[in-house]
Amino acid sequence: MAKRLLIVDDEPTLLLAVAACLRGEGYEVKTARNAKEALIYLTSTLPDLIISDVRMPNIDGFEFARQIRSSTRTELIPIVFLTAKSEVESRIE
Repeated sequence: MAKRLLIVDDEPTLLLAVAACLRGEGYEVKTARNAKEALIYLTSTLPDLIISDVRMPNIDGFEFARQIRSSTRTELIPIVFLTAKSEVESRIE
């Protein structure tokens, strides 16, 4: 069974490119255009890994991760951030 990935990014071109690349490697990929959409998806399905942008409107990646960690149902899902942010404060957070 293929590992399930959830990719969250508000940039459609990047979202499609990352999804296509990972599907080509044999992963089952679902996508969400924002954190709210991703949180709705998580109510019905648990992915093996979440790949998320940090800079998103309304709910940024850090807040999205906090919400995931606050639920016992989703708290152990690994999260990888893809971002152009390079500030030390962002890396620490």
